[in-house]
Amino acid sequence: MWHEKRQNDKVIAVDLGILCLSTCLDGIEVISYHGGIPSSLIRYRNKEPAKFQQMLNQAKKGSNEYRKLIKAKKKMLRRVRDQIKDILHNITSNFLKMFLQKVITTIALGDITNIWGRL
Repeated sequence: MWHEKRQNDKVIAVDLGILCLSTCLDGIEVISYHGGIPSSLIRYRNKEPAKFQQMLNQAKKGSNEYRKLIKAKKKMLRRVRDQIKDILHNITSNFLKMFLQKVITTIALGDITNIWGRL
């Protein structure tokens, strides 16, 4: 939604990315959150299922070992998903607190098309 800028409006530009999760510029100050921890969790999430799959291939289908491996794989994936979700929630909460402190009235977002699809 577009609107004309009023005299007292404070605007901040936010650009979302992969390596640098978000960068904010208010014309005076640049604030940037780097995505080191979420990136490492995403790499871990992509790497670990292969180990489980290798063990699942060696186990007999339907055996107790097979069921335990499936359960452990789901638990690991859920734990990593929840960690990533929590980190992103904390970052966005910190940004919103900062925006409220600075009395920002308008937030301009960069192009976020397919931002997580590129991982």
